[in-house]
Amino acid sequence: MEETRRSFVLGTLLALLITSYAWVMYWGKKMCIYIPPSSPSERSDLVIQKKCHVSGVDRFNEDGSCRQDILRSFCQPGDRLFISPYQKTFEPGNMELRLKNGMVVGLLPSHLGRQVIPFLNFGGTMEITVKDIYPVSPRKLLACEIELQLFYQYRIA
Repeated sequence: MEETRRSFVLGTLLALLITSYAWVMYWGKKMCIYIPPSSPSERSDLVIQKKCHVSGVDRFNEDGSCRQDILRSFCQPGDRLFISPYQKTFEPGNMELRLKNGMVVGLLPSHLGRQVIPFLNFGGTMEITVKDIYPVSPRKLLACEIELQLFYQYRIA
């Protein structure tokens, strides 16, 4: 009799524990509400910050413009870059980096693009800033270093 009662109590406690865990996992996700940031000052939750180099700066764009000339003439440290899908390939993670005027500077490295896409689909935002433009020998090409900052803002309701 005592062992039956102990089994019943332990079974009930285990059932309550599993039920409460399932409730928290289900409703806990619904209680986090994404709020799009309305100003840069609201972006308090910096999730990832990375520096990397732009790929493909030695190539030409589809309109025939030289990316090296664009870097020399239109791009400066501190400029913001914007992403758009790269149209030539269908691989996920290939994204073009564009200036405010729409000129393509190069490509986001594909390994970063594959990491960033799920984050953006989940409601994150990204800022890309040009950190440095410098010559690289032996062909005296320009290289571009960028900084990615991924933000996510949420409110527990």
